[in-house]
Amino acid sequence: MKVSIVIPVFNQLVFTRECLSYIRKNSEDIDYQVIVIDNGSTDGTGDYLLSLLREWSGLIIQFNKENLRAIKAWNQGLEIGREHNTDIFAFLNNDIVVPKNWLRNVVDCFEKFPDIACISPLNETNQLRSDFCERSEEISKREPSPISGDPSGVLPAGLGCALTGFCFFVRRTTFDELGKFDERLDGIWYEDSDWLKRLNQAKKRVVQIQNVLIHHYECKTLFTIPDWKNLAASNEKKFKEKWGE
Repeated sequence: MKVSIVIPVFNQLVFTRECLSYIRKNSEDIDYQVIVIDNGSTDGTGDYLLSLLREWSGLIIQFNKENLRAIKAWNQGLEIGREHNTDIFAFLNNDIVVPKNWLRNVVDCFEKFPDIACISPLNETNQLRSDFCERSEEISKREPSPISGDPSGVLPAGLGCALTGFCFFVRRTTFDELGKFDERLDGIWYEDSDWLKRLNQAKKRVVQIQNVLIHHYECKTLFTIPDWKNLAASNEKKFKEKWGE
């Protein structure tokens, strides 16, 4: 299976550099590419990405003149990945740290369970603990832990599973059936909630895999956007109008 990792970025070069470094270091045994959508960064991110492009053949960059925000960037990455015959899409924030075997375990799960449409990993937030690499690598060596008697070792929707918008994986065939992300939600937040609603409406299986632990620094880009509260309120209104709640 070929994986396309879609990462929208808007400034926050320090986190982007760390995120891409961990991906390169910990994804070696998988056929993958990274699609970075630069939403008009002004902090040197563009120059860094261009320099990285010269040494990393698996990197694709889409430069936008302005911040189109997450959902439009996801759709841009989706179209680019489709052109490269992607089987699995991974959507990541740029403030994510990934461990060894993260992609291998996700791909293995998709291959073992053909009915799974979407996967989210375990996650930790805020400050990166000094023992994160050791603990996450140890977790990655396990079989997925059964939850609530589920013999497959993954957590079915309805048993506490949530789709984490900062890191989730989707089969290409799911997009072929349901279409792209809804760009009417072009503000902030609710993009992942809308996608989960659509998956549930189509009776697609959404799971949380138990042998992949990532770290998420949380909101490193969000709070730098001056009107983020208004954009979040706008998306909340659109979401409620669409789903009636």
